[in-house]
Amino acid sequence: MSGTVILTSCRSFKAIRSKRKGRAIMARGINDLLGKMDSYSKGNANKPKKASEKKVKKPKEKRHSEFRVVCINDFLEEDIPPRECILDPWLPEQGLAMIYAPRGIGKTFFSLEIAYAVATGGQFLNWKTKEPAPVLYLDGEMAQADLQSRLKGISEDKGEVEKGYLKIVTPDRQKRGIKE
Repeated sequence: MSGTVILTSCRSFKAIRSKRKGRAIMARGINDLLGKMDSYSKGNANKPKKASEKKVKKPKEKRHSEFRVVCINDFLEEDIPPRECILDPWLPEQGLAMIYAPRGIGKTFFSLEIAYAVATGGQFLNWKTKEPAPVLYLDGEMAQADLQSRLKGISEDKGEVEKGYLKIVTPDRQKRGIKE
């Protein structure tokens, strides 16, 4: 299993009324955030600049300059392995799932338990993971003190997560918050 599982929690459903618009908004935000996280992990963010350093505009890289196209005849003949489940049987790799319920039902606890199970290679309810996978948990509404309290409760019950396997983003850790 590869890649990072991204779980999000946000206050308003307005921004994601239509699936297409919601996925586009989420994708732009996640891509932007992952780019920033990558910059931080490489040590490039917030580095003090020397007075001698000049800002030089670099040409924008073309990330997807080439599409890989396949003829349907060849495509149907390929031996493509089935998608693995991250959390068996309902959360497949490269899948998209939405948890929606009225306020106060337990969506955040549910999402945190899923995040913990995936990050530790454990299980939640009757759903199991095959192996640990990295998780990025994006919370768009909860104060970090409350989120920390919930995670402490889960970790006391389930044990520690290997360092780097569960990363948290909360609005009050961001300089400008998280826009809805």
